[in-house]
Formats: sequence, C-alpha cells, structure tokens
Amino acid sequence: MLTELGFRSVHKVSKTRTIFSLDWEGRHLEITFDRVDQVGDYLEIETMATEADRDQARDTILGLASRLGFTHPERRSYLRLLGKAGPGRSFSQVNRILPEFVSFVHYC
Repeated sequence: MLTELGFRSVHKVSKTRTIFSLDWEGRHLEITFDRVDQVGDYLEIETMATEADRDQARDTILGLASRLGFTHPERRSYLRLLGKAGPGRSFSQVNRILPEFVSFVHYC
C-alpha cells in the first residue's frame, strides 16, 4: 500500500512500542510510548477528528501533553532524527492525505 502512495524504503528503524488508551476531556486518545534505537524515547498522543472539531482535538492533545509536562512537540520523523531521511513523502505530506488524524509527538 505504501509503495502505491509513492513511498520507498530508505532505512530500517527499530523501536519498541507500548500503546495505551485514555478517555480525556470527552475524547478517546491513543498514547504510544516508543523507545527508538539510536534516537531515544518518544511519546505520541493521537485522536481521530473531523475537520469541524480538529481545533478542539488539537487543544485536548496539547492540554494533556502540558499536564504531563511535555511542552515542545517534535515534528521530525525518526528517519530525520537518525539523519537517514531520503527523498519521498514527508510526514506533513501524509498528514494532508489523512487530515482527520491529529497527533502530538514529544521526545522524553
């Protein structure tokens, strides 16, 4: 599927992921903790949203992140952090394809 969207393999990223679910301020959130080899630990907070409630979803995610003490989101992909990113689609391009997906990523 990803190759049909124009993606190609550029580097293997090894990580261990732990997934949590949380209902917070009326939204269902998925929280993932990634331990990425050679990069570090990352926390992702995600939820589904429509275009109409995208701002509310973002505010909920940022509010929880702030309550947990995370205030500086990391927008770079693991490949960019590893210095291995090549040509092709970036996360921001994927986010435009899937606009209902709202995410916050922070380095722990």
